[in-house]
Amino acid sequence: MYKISATLPLKLVHEFDEVLKENGYNSRTKGLQDAIKEYINQHKDQ
Repeated sequence: MYKISATLPLKLVHEFDEVLKENGYNSRTKGLQDAIKEYINQHKDQ
C-alpha cells in the first residue's frame, strides 16, 4: 500500500462520511479506495 494525503473542504469530508455511513462502511480508507476504483473504471475507456 502507498499512503497519500489530500486537503479537502470540510463540507466535502462531512458529506463523504455521511455517504460512507449510509452504505455501511466502517473505514474512510476503504471508502476512498472504492471511490477511486469506481472513478477509474468510469473514465478509463473515455
